[in-house]
This record gives sequence, C-alpha cells and structure tokens, in this order.
Amino acid sequence: MYPLTFKDIRPVEAIESTYTFLIKLKEQQPTLPSGAYVAAEYQTAGRGQQGNSWYSTPGASLIPSFLIQGAGLHISEGWSVSEWVALSLRQAVAAYLPRPELLSIKWPNDLYYGDNKLAGILISHTLEQDQIFYSVIGVGLNVNEPKFPSDIPNPISMMQIVGSVLSLADVERAFKRQLTALYPDLCKSRGRKLLHQSYLQHLYRMQRKSTFRNTANGACFEGSIVGIAEDGRLRIVTEKGEEIRFAFKEVAYL
Repeated sequence: MYPLTFKDIRPVEAIESTYTFLIKLKEQQPTLPSGAYVAAEYQTAGRGQQGNSWYSTPGASLIPSFLIQGAGLHISEGWSVSEWVALSLRQAVAAYLPRPELLSIKWPNDLYYGDNKLAGILISHTLEQDQIFYSVIGVGLNVNEPKFPSDIPNPISMMQIVGSVLSLADVERAFKRQLTALYPDLCKSRGRKLLHQSYLQHLYRMQRKSTFRNTANGACFEGSIVGIAEDGRLRIVTEKGEEIRFAFKEVAYL
C-alpha cells in the first residue's frame, strides 16, 4: 500500500468531462501516478452512470476525477472502492449541513439529502489478471447550484440547503482529507469490513418497507433493502420473504 497523495491537474482548455479526460490521460501516460486529480470549473459533457449526463454550471459544482493505483485489490473487491468514495464524500459534506443525519447513500453511488440527490459517483476499474490495476473515480457534487432544469427529477445543492454560498475550495479540501483518512481502510481486509458496515449504516431506505420496480419485467413489488452482496448487488427481501439481488439499473425505487 502506498500513501494517497493528490496531485492536481487543471486543464487550461475546456474539456468534455474530468472523467473522460483522466481516462485518456492515463492511456497516453501509463506512468501517471496514483492520486492524479483532475479538476475543472466546467465540463461540456459531464458523465454519469451508464451514459447518463451530469448537470453543472461553471464554477458551481465540485466535478473532479481522480486515479488510484496500488491498493492491492482483487477483482472481487472492487465494490469496496465505491464504499470508500461514498463514505468519504458523505463525511466531508456532513460538516457543512444543518441536519447531517439526513445524508444517506443511495445504492449504488448517489449521495442523498432526504429524498433529494446531492451528488453522484462514477467508477471504472482496469484489470490486470485477477487484480485491479487502477481505478478512475469521477464525482459530481452540487455545491452552489442555485437552481436546476425542471427535467432533472430530484436534485438539491448544498447552497439550497444552507441558504448561502459555500467555498468550493474548502469543500474540495474536506473531501480530499476524508479520502486520505479512509484510504488505509480500503487497503486492508479488516478496514474494508469496517467500510462495508459503515456504508450499510448510511444506506438510503435500509430496512425500510418500500416499493420497487423490476426493470426487466416492469413488475412492482414491496420489499426492504437488507444489504449489499460482495459483488455490489443490492439485496432486497420481498413481502413473501424472498431475497432478490439486483445489479445497477435492474431495479428502480418508487
């Protein structure tokens, strides 16, 4: 395990997204080190999960992407990266909000305040044999967005919550501090177990009876989230007592 030290990369010209920029940069520069951190005030085509877009106006959101390499993770442990990033972001943001208990992590990689989306996370892994060679992580956090387009379902920004403009630089530093503080846990078996336990404690709708829709057949059903499988699939127990495991986009919250 190597200590996680961030090295900022700030493109001068406009870029489509920090995430795409970093992936291409790593391909062009294979020796790009762990901790490479691409930051920008604006991106012309922000990336979300599975081709979704991420809305942000210039200078209002935290939209970095960063690289980690050398964590020593087996391909079966990739889900731990998601838990590490989501928990780091939650802890960084919690210090700024009046009711941090309303912050939860909506599976797989969204940060919610109440029932509104505050942030999203995008992660890809590059493999080498049975190990994760490196991971690229993209984050979109609504910090000072004053309003959102009407076709975005349920967004919220930190500014809308607290009622004043926040220092984007301060929020970014807080996020980096949390990532660095929790990184040793990501690199150790016992630490990953602790991350998983903490993730479950903050999981949106955990152990709450809710309505879901199976996107494969369109069927709606009642059930409760009971956990996350080792491969990152969502575990839901239906009213009939049957446990079903869903991958991303296979189930919708209603």
